Amino acid sequence: MKLKILAVEDEPLSVETIRKELVSLGYDWTICNFSEAQAKIAEISPDIIILDLILQTESKGEPKAVGVDLFANYIWKEKFCPVAVYSAQPQELECKHPFVGNVSKGMGSEKELIKVIKNFIPHIELLRKVEENVRQSFALAMRNVAPLAFSATSDSVKQTELIDRSGRRYLAAYMDESVHGCLFCWEQYILPPISKDVLLGDIIMENGMAKDDPASFRVVLTPSCDMVKTHGRTPTQKVLVAQCCNPKHGKQKAPSAFKDKEALVGVLNQGYTQRILFLPAYPDNIPLMVADLKQLDFVSIDNIANDNSKKYMRVASIDSPYRELVAWAYLQVSCRPGLPERDCSLLAQEILRAC
Repeated sequence: MKLKILAVEDEPLSVETIRKELVSLGYDWTICNFSEAQAKIAEISPDIIILDLILQTESKGEPKAVGVDLFANYIWKEKFCPVAVYSAQPQELECKHPFVGNVSKGMGSEKELIKVIKNFIPHIELLRKVEENVRQSFALAMRNVAPLAFSATSDSVKQTELIDRSGRRYLAAYMDESVHGCLFCWEQYILPPISKDVLLGDIIMENGMAKDDPASFRVVLTPSCDMVKTHGRTPTQKVLVAQCCNPKHGKQKAPSAFKDKEALVGVLNQGYTQRILFLPAYPDNIPLMVADLKQLDFVSIDNIANDNSKKYMRVASIDSPYRELVAWAYLQVSCRPGLPERDCSLLAQEILRAC
């Protein structure tokens, strides 16, 4: 696999040793300055970017960290790829990510930079495959949707809307079809939330509360359609939510589910039992917790936002079909018929004899 490496650097001599080493390893090497960077990234679509951060101005003015803006406003939004920050002040870029490496320029730093780049290489092929899969899925979606749009209406504006709307849905379906393997439990979350509207199953957290305390969190139970703000709809003013608690408190409310590992695995495969819904941890964002489907609150929808500007912040959405699991679990708890207590021991004996 021949890697394409782009160095964004206003002083080519500072990366000459790096260039010779990488070229000798068979990699494609391109270098450009900050003003050329966006056009060059779009042109060659590099696999790895070596990014300086500081532009040394010719006047007596202070050096500018233009590489930080380039990273945040273009590379990370328009062309996601591993980035090796190679700068005298790499700390200017505050980004903790497995595909961002920081190396301070200085004596012997070339070896460290080569090491960072080599650590990226095993993941490059995967990123290429994902990107290619997206392109193929897009082609299939457009191929199948466009004829339907043109046969459905002769209005060019509506044709465009149909291709846009249906094409996106087909694309999502094709992408889902390519997912294989056993999921990590936290993969049920979409974090951060993508939808601008609050959805059933959203995990919200009260701002100012501890992120590692399950009691800070709630799970939205109101149907998504009641919270949509588009197409002239007036969304509900209050959102029904279930309070969360730690697994120890969950055990007190449904002790039979925690009898042993075998029993717990069975319940986890179902996703819920009695009054509790199990919610896996999402590292650094959501603690391991359970939602108590009988401990409910009403929260004003105007108090929920995607940031910390309101009382509650949307931390994550829950992806389908796990979103439907939340609804089903709540229905099982809240919509079952109320029955008087019965002594079923005699009936149990009759059933066992019949078996």
